[in-house]
Amino acid sequence: MFTLAPSNDGKEIKSDPKLFYLHEFALLLYSNHDIRRLLRYGAEKIQEIMGSDGCHILLTKQDGEKFKLETAIHCDKKPFPVGVDETKGISGLTFKTKQIIIVTNAEQDSRVTKKMQQHFGPKSLISVPILVRERVIGVLLVYSQYPSQYTYRDGEFLMMLGNHLGLAVEKASLIRSLEEAAILDPLTGAYNYRFFRSELECLVKDQADKPLSLIMLDLNCFKQVNDTYGHLAGDYILKEIASLFKRNVRNNDIVFRNGGDEFAIILPGADEEETKRIAARIEQAVAQHTFVYGRRHIKISVSWGAITTRCRSQNHINKIISIVDKRLYEMKRKTHCRIS
Repeated sequence: MFTLAPSNDGKEIKSDPKLFYLHEFALLLYSNHDIRRLLRYGAEKIQEIMGSDGCHILLTKQDGEKFKLETAIHCDKKPFPVGVDETKGISGLTFKTKQIIIVTNAEQDSRVTKKMQQHFGPKSLISVPILVRERVIGVLLVYSQYPSQYTYRDGEFLMMLGNHLGLAVEKASLIRSLEEAAILDPLTGAYNYRFFRSELECLVKDQADKPLSLIMLDLNCFKQVNDTYGHLAGDYILKEIASLFKRNVRNNDIVFRNGGDEFAIILPGADEEETKRIAARIEQAVAQHTFVYGRRHIKISVSWGAITTRCRSQNHINKIISIVDKRLYEMKRKTHCRIS
C-alpha cells in the first residue's frame, strides 16, 4: 500500500498501489512533449507497472483508418521483426471493436497470429483501445510468457493507462503542430522567412568557424504565370517548386520560402564548388520540369545567387544576404521574361 496524502485529521489516506502508479504515470507523461520519447517512455513504464514481458503501442495514421506499430518493448530488447503485421490479429480486433480483450492461453487462441507466437511467445495478454474523447487513436497491448496472468480488472487498469497515454500523445501532437505552424510556410511546406533568419543567426553563433553557404532563388516571369493562368495555378507551381527544390538538395540542406516567389536554401558544411553545383542542378531541374495544371502544360525557369563565406557576427548576415541578392538579380537581368 502507498501513502498518498495525509487527511485533515492527520490520518494517512492509504490506497491501492495502482492509483499511485496511475498518478505518477500521468504526471510524467504530460511533462514530455516529444512524441517518440513519450511513446518509448510510456511503453517501458507500462511494462514495468503491469509486470509484463512486453508492451506494444500502435497508433492510427492521420486518416484514422489505418494504424501501424509505433514502438514495442520486449523482455530481451529485440527489435520488432520484419513481416509481422500487428495490425491484424488481437490488435486489429481491438481497434475495430473498441473492447478490452483478455487472452489466458495464447497457444490455443486462434485470434493470436502464428508470427506473434513465434517471435514473442506470449502465453497470456491484454489488448485495449487507446481512446481520446471516445475516438480510437490506437491500441495498447501487454503480454506475459506465463498463462492466465491477467484479469479483466487488469484490463480496465491498462485501459486507464492507455487513455492517459492517448491524451499525452494528442497534447504532444498539438504542440508539434503549433511549433511547425510558427516556422512553416502553409502553402509550400517549406520553412518561412522567420525561421530563415533564426537559422542563420544560430549558424553564425554556433558555427562561426565553419563556412556558411547560401543560395537564394527567384522564379522568372512568375507574375506572367499568375496573370495568364490565374493565382491558383501560381499557387500550384509554388508548391511544386518547393518540392522540386527539396528533391535536388542534400538531406541536411534547408529550403525556405522567403515570400512571394522568392526562396532560399542554407547548405551546412557545403564548400563553394558544391554550393554552385547544387544551384545549377536545381536550375536545370526546373528548366526540364513541366508543370501540369489541368490541361495546361507550363514551363518556367529560375534565377539564383549563391555565396560561401565565414560569417563571424550577426551584423554580417544582412551583408551576406545583400551580396547574394545582387548576384541573383544579375542573373535575372540576363533572363528573357517568357513563359510557355
